[in-house]
Formats: sequence, C-alpha cells, structure tokens
Amino acid sequence: MRKLRWSHTVVATAAISFLWIGGTAQAAACAELGPDGYQTLKLGMTTQQAKATGEIVPYRGPDPGAGINPECGFYDLTDRPGRPGGLTVLVSPKLGVSYIEGYPGVRTPQGIGIGSTEEALRTAYPDWNPAEPGGQFVPVPENPNAFYEFNAGNGEVDHLGLRSVGQECIE
Repeated sequence: MRKLRWSHTVVATAAISFLWIGGTAQAAACAELGPDGYQTLKLGMTTQQAKATGEIVPYRGPDPGAGINPECGFYDLTDRPGRPGGLTVLVSPKLGVSYIEGYPGVRTPQGIGIGSTEEALRTAYPDWNPAEPGGQFVPVPENPNAFYEFNAGNGEVDHLGLRSVGQECIE
C-alpha cells in the first residue's frame, strides 16, 4: 500500500473544499427570485428577449388546463432540477414575462423559499394572510409592479411564484 504524504492530503482536501464552497456559493447566488425576475430573465421581457437570455425552454409537459390563458407562452426554466419539471414561466402577449415560478433551492431576497417555515414567511412578509381572499399574494419589496405568491401546507412554504401586477396568464 502506498503511503500518502501529508502535503498531498492537504492539497487534495483544499481543492475539494474550494470546489465545494465555490459550487455552493455559485448556486446560492444564482437561486434568487425577485425583485424583478430570476437571474437574467426579467418580468416584462418579450418572448424574444426572454428566449435570448437562455434561461427558458419551451414547455413540453401536459396541457396545463383550466386557469391558464392559452394565449400566453408556456416555458420552463433551463436550470430547474428534473426539467421538464413543469410549467414555470408564462409570457403574456401584452405584458411579456408575467409569471416565474420558483422551485426548491430558489429563494426571495428575504430568504424565503419552498421549505421555509410559515413562521419565517410571516416574519419576512407580514402581509401574507392565506385566510383572506388574495392573502397569498404579497407586494414585492423594491418592485411596486410585482407581487409574490406563497402557498403553505404542514407549516412550510410549498409554492413560490413572482407575478407582474395585472398579469393575464393565470386566473
């Protein structure tokens, strides 16, 4: 059996640590929804502009069914785990990108994402009140033209979306 020298172990450990920390930092930096979009994909972009970002691909899932305006373009985020994982971006013919859905790992700038506790959600967004009609929608800090949509079950956030004010793609 070949004996590793201490210096080789330190270098290998440092390299692995660097890659792991670098990858984590990059993933964390890229996984933010809001206040105006997701990565380079922004609310209000035309279909052509949105496609040019490389952030979306055509939605290839089943018919999204009732409640979705068929005049809107249906897309998925290119980096969504398990893609095609579901309808995540809607583009209105009038308003451009008007809806972006988050997935596990994506968080708002206030740190709320799928899996966050209801307590953390209420602390970050005190206006969230699902008992009231429309209470799952809260204003986006720093963007008066958008709001977040949060749903929760079993004490945790299970849905996160960013919508344009006046969006016409989802009932």
